[in-house]
Amino acid sequence: MHNERKKWSKNKLDQAMKEAKDEFIELQMQLHYLSVKICLRAIKTFQQGKNEPLNPLQIRQIVEHELDNLVEDISKPSFMDVTLKRTMLEWKKLQEKKKEG
Repeated sequence: MHNERKKWSKNKLDQAMKEAKDEFIELQMQLHYLSVKICLRAIKTFQQGKNEPLNPLQIRQIVEHELDNLVEDISKPSFMDVTLKRTMLEWKKLQEKKKEG
């Protein structure tokens, strides 16, 4: 019986790990798409000030600049604090839903 319980737990853990991996991959894709949107906004803004189309080097520089700024912004302690507080609040909500359901 002990082995049966252990096997069940391992199967449950394996399934949870697979689901977590799939969710993580989906979240990475969402982050990628959001980063692209942020870069496109910057390119559009920059393009408005120019009469001729941006060349590939200019686009690359704008994208690099935006991504550098994005990484800098999310690394700031204030962003970390807000993210931590929001995460704790959302976790609490999830736990309450779990108790109810």
